[in-house]
Amino acid sequence: MTRTRAFAAPSIAVAVAAAVAGCSDPGDQDSDATVTGVSGAAACEAPYAVVSPAVATPGSVVTVTLSSMTDECFDTNERPRAETPVAEVILVSLVEVDGGHKLNQGEVILGQSLSGSVSLDVPSGARPGDYEVVLTPEVVSADTEGLTVVAE
Repeated sequence: MTRTRAFAAPSIAVAVAAAVAGCSDPGDQDSDATVTGVSGAAACEAPYAVVSPAVATPGSVVTVTLSSMTDECFDTNERPRAETPVAEVILVSLVEVDGGHKLNQGEVILGQSLSGSVSLDVPSGARPGDYEVVLTPEVVSADTEGLTVVAE
């Protein structure tokens, strides 16, 4: 009888350890499960566009950089495959916030890195003011930082 108990206790410990180890694998959890205090969906990097420099004068050149251009999120390993870009080519436009005047536009070809950039001229006759980045096709979840044009 003592033998049975000696073997039963280690068996239970192994079973508990295996069950606990299974809980630590993010692939076994629901996509909305909380892992280390962060929701699985919230841990993915949102698509974003940044204009550099953020303040420019007419006649200068700015660079618009796109990153993480995907609507997919696989940070919890629910599907082990590569993320795909929202489109192969994204049209980037700088549009005046007050009035909708299009300052300039260009194309960004996205690769496997889901990122890319385009250099755009700020026309010599550009009106001072704030301009926003508009992406086509629209990337609904994209965070964008705009451009401010100041007088020379």
